[in-house]
Amino acid sequence: MPALAIPDVKEGPEFSKLESTLVTNTEIKPRPVSKDGAVKQRHGSAQDAEVNELDYTYDVDTSVYPFATIGSLQDMLSGIMYQEHLRKPENFSIGTSLDCLSVESTGATWLQHDHFSLETLLKDASERCINVPVVGQTSPADPAATTRKALVFFVPIRAMASDETSFKQKLPMMKASVEQLFSSLQLDHAFLQNLLGRPDYWGAQSQWYQEDDEFLGYDFFCQHPRWNLQAQGAPLSVYSKYDVQRDLIVHIISHKVNDKVILPLRQQLDALTRHTTQHHISHILLDSPMDLQVMISNLNFETSKWHVERFRRFQ
Repeated sequence: MPALAIPDVKEGPEFSKLESTLVTNTEIKPRPVSKDGAVKQRHGSAQDAEVNELDYTYDVDTSVYPFATIGSLQDMLSGIMYQEHLRKPENFSIGTSLDCLSVESTGATWLQHDHFSLETLLKDASERCINVPVVGQTSPADPAATTRKALVFFVPIRAMASDETSFKQKLPMMKASVEQLFSSLQLDHAFLQNLLGRPDYWGAQSQWYQEDDEFLGYDFFCQHPRWNLQAQGAPLSVYSKYDVQRDLIVHIISHKVNDKVILPLRQQLDALTRHTTQHHISHILLDSPMDLQVMISNLNFETSKWHVERFRRFQ
């Protein structure tokens, strides 16, 4: 069969390398090692047999966080991995610098935290104890009467060349600040890997807490889709928590610096902090613990349009 002429891209559509192979007669010859079924290492190298992805320290102190508070046997491995990643100093910075949006009935305020101010904030949050109805039930007639509070932490992670980090990313937080964040707010310790920029995509994880028929709260975290790995870099991971006893909503957003989804999110939130009717705005921001996840999903799928359009030519 004669080879087809490759279209002149100057006068027609631009073709990718993959598309160009569809109109050529290039013969792809298998490697000799692939044809010989007797070769033991035809699909890999001898060193592959030495790889152990579960080479962790299993001799742990079960009296410390998070082992003292685990709720199931499945929490053991994530707890072991939590401690494993904490032992790598390259994952953390020598100081803490975080932006936090604090929302109360009086309005929303941007806060900048170092290690000590974050310690104070977390101590106050952990000591909150407010008897409130289950989230989703009838809201108070007067929005200013709500006791609910929300904290939205933005954690920009920076790419590092060092192999001493867990995922070639560094947090803008001291190790001690990370430990306080998890223990004070009783976060799911499995989220630490996402916070550190774990690149592999995992399904959303959630936990639902209740005692008898009484709802106590929930945790939910996920990695949002990435549409261009080379450009987007670090994953966008978001943790959401609602604690009924504390009447506290917490969001922790791990993202690369200048993430194209987070920048417009922050601009929208910043506009809301300048709104003239702060009682109304705070009521909106505090109404649903999942609103922020939905906002990020909407922004994320808006950014997918350009990438999806490019792949339509393969249909």
